[in-house]
Amino acid sequence: MANKKSILSDELRGKYFKYRLNGNSLSMAKEGTFRSGGIIVGKDEENGEYINYKSFNGSIFPLQLKDILEVYIKDPKDTTRQVKKEKVYRKTVFFNEVGPETNYPVYLKTKLTGDDIVVYYARDQSKARIFMDTIKYKYARDSGDWGFK
Repeated sequence: MANKKSILSDELRGKYFKYRLNGNSLSMAKEGTFRSGGIIVGKDEENGEYINYKSFNGSIFPLQLKDILEVYIKDPKDTTRQVKKEKVYRKTVFFNEVGPETNYPVYLKTKLTGDDIVVYYARDQSKARIFMDTIKYKYARDSGDWGFK
């Protein structure tokens, strides 16, 4: 990203990111130290000095903007890894029964009637987007070969 403050945008919530430190953080990491980041889950609403992110091990961490040298956001158009994984689904994929109803339903069309059926209720828009970005969902959407457990 050209401007590291752009990471505060609500549109980036739920997106994967990586970053480099500027060498001024309390961790005493050298300038240019690379961190694998994770998924942006929120931001400091009061003064916009930091974001919270979920790392790949499941832990939630704060990240101060003043400690960032560079930020990298995963390009949603980059399907390099997904193309390799899509071959995994050669049979019908199954979804769990849907949970409690929310304002963020995710739909799939049925193969027989073409009707939209709710396959997932997300708790917010970013969770719905993350679900729809999964290989399993994309395969089910494109092939129509899906069902419930």
